[in-house]
Amino acid sequence: MRDITELKELHQIETDILTAIDEICRKENIRYYLAGGTLLGAVRHKGFIPWDDDVDIAMPREDYERFLKVMHRGAHPYYKVLALEYMKEYPYTFAKVVDTRTGLQEEIGKDLPEMGVFVDVFPLDGMGDDRDRAMSRMMKIIRIRSRIEEAALKEEEIKNKETNLKNKIIKETANALIRLIGVRRSYAYMIEYVKKKDFHQSYWIASAVGGAGIERELVEREHFDDVIEMEFEGKMFYAPKGYDVYLKNLYGDYMQLPPEDQRVASHRGRIWWK
Repeated sequence: MRDITELKELHQIETDILTAIDEICRKENIRYYLAGGTLLGAVRHKGFIPWDDDVDIAMPREDYERFLKVMHRGAHPYYKVLALEYMKEYPYTFAKVVDTRTGLQEEIGKDLPEMGVFVDVFPLDGMGDDRDRAMSRMMKIIRIRSRIEEAALKEEEIKNKETNLKNKIIKETANALIRLIGVRRSYAYMIEYVKKKDFHQSYWIASAVGGAGIERELVEREHFDDVIEMEFEGKMFYAPKGYDVYLKNLYGDYMQLPPEDQRVASHRGRIWWK
């Protein structure tokens, strides 16, 4: 066992996972895109944002579900997919592809024996054609998602604890109800609701299970209709052709570096080789 303390080593492990995902997706004709800070890093730095410590990709829901099945069947000898579809104790409504040769203890969140260095995989869902209704739809999905993810955690693992007494009672009641119904049954209800709008038939799309918020995640589907290849850490990966609109929506003037005091890693806990 050896701790992984250098960001450069972590970046290499994550790049290797991403490379394997890319190879599997090309082989299986599964569409994916670099997303979030990873796409920003590709555009601005041709690789990782120097202080970033994770990798994000996104897939249309249909491709996302195919990808989970392919990975679950054992597409790779030591990269494994973690998802609520296959793990009742998993506390997120998006998937992670982990390197099972590593271990990872997140600073805030559920401790899972299977957790290791990972790549986050976010589903992209259709939100319909009307922007106001799309935003309302996202709000409902976010509320359900938040309750599912909190219900899967212990009290001490909850990141954003409610301080307002009334809101705290409402949240705790909702969490208790989801625990009673079952996290996976509640998740199945959320997926059933999500699928009522098809990605390919919607004008608006979003990763409602992402964490950027309603207006920043909501984007016109046309920007994701076509893919281009983009350099990331010396290799070529898929990105949405309309990446400029997507990144401006998420970050504003995304080519502008943030203040130095904000250039810090935000996700890392203890990481080690097993």
